[in-house]
Amino acid sequence: MTILSAVFPVPPDGAPDTLDGIPLLASTVFNRLLRKGRLHHLHLLVAVAELGSVHRAAEQLGMGQPAATRAVADLEAALGVELFERHARGMRPTHACRDILPLLRSILATASECASALAASAAGASGMLRLGAISPATTGILAPALPAFLFSQPQLRLDVVEDKRPALQAGFADGLYDAILVRRPPEIAGGTVFLPLLSDRIVVVASPRHSLWQQRGETREVALLAAEWAVPPLDSETHVAFEAYFDRLGAFPQKVRTITRSFALLLPMLQASAVVAMLPQQLVQTWIADGSLAIVSVPAEHALPPLGIQYAEQPRKQGLASLVEFLRRRYEAAKPVPGDVR
Repeated sequence: MTILSAVFPVPPDGAPDTLDGIPLLASTVFNRLLRKGRLHHLHLLVAVAELGSVHRAAEQLGMGQPAATRAVADLEAALGVELFERHARGMRPTHACRDILPLLRSILATASECASALAASAAGASGMLRLGAISPATTGILAPALPAFLFSQPQLRLDVVEDKRPALQAGFADGLYDAILVRRPPEIAGGTVFLPLLSDRIVVVASPRHSLWQQRGETREVALLAAEWAVPPLDSETHVAFEAYFDRLGAFPQKVRTITRSFALLLPMLQASAVVAMLPQQLVQTWIADGSLAIVSVPAEHALPPLGIQYAEQPRKQGLASLVEFLRRRYEAAKPVPGDVR
């Protein structure tokens, strides 16, 4: 009820929406949506809003245009709310429609997750876990551990989403994830546990073929100022370390080749000896270990919190309890991140 009250706010002039002179209450809208609304209606509304055209939306969803036009009109009539403005070039979502679009997408995403869970169950899976992880946790924790874990749990299905920490923590708080693999947060939310698994640190890396290897000590730091850099995004924790490092050197690199959060884009640039980058070591440890990247420097100006898994204090799924215990055993004897400056 509270959500629908926010979805259909009263107009700016203070007069409530009405249908045949009767104030349109959130409870009324909710009951009409339960009676008249179907998932394909919601899918159609999102498609029309995104494409700006009933014709294109119907084509995308495999519907006839007359049926799609009638479905939108019937839903607007049933709800008593205008969802689209009609104009010569198509349809434009109203304020009410724009307000509910994020919620509609969330409903469709949840329905998709339900379908995935049912399909997994029909295929013999005994449970499903949805995990969220930041990139260093994916490469540092999950990639080495999951093959053995999944081998030991043949009937368990994992759904892993990689995202930034704030989005993962918000999703975890909303129940979207069973657990998240992130850095230790400043405060642990009530009712949850954070299990530290791996230490991490900021490193400067480059290809072993980079010309930097001709320099040593302070001469190498001077060479870093002249090198071409791939710079971390401004809103990243690594960028804070980047600025602190060069603030100590008293100057900043003049050759910034790219600014990116995409490691898939950055890795081939590093391997081609085109650029130097500052990154969390757990993100690149696999390539350091195989010799395709090497550590140029280890800035001491910025410490990284450990990587670990955050989960509910009382896990509701047996599969989650098994995963936590598996990771605990695997990493309880984990040593500080390996790799020395070459």
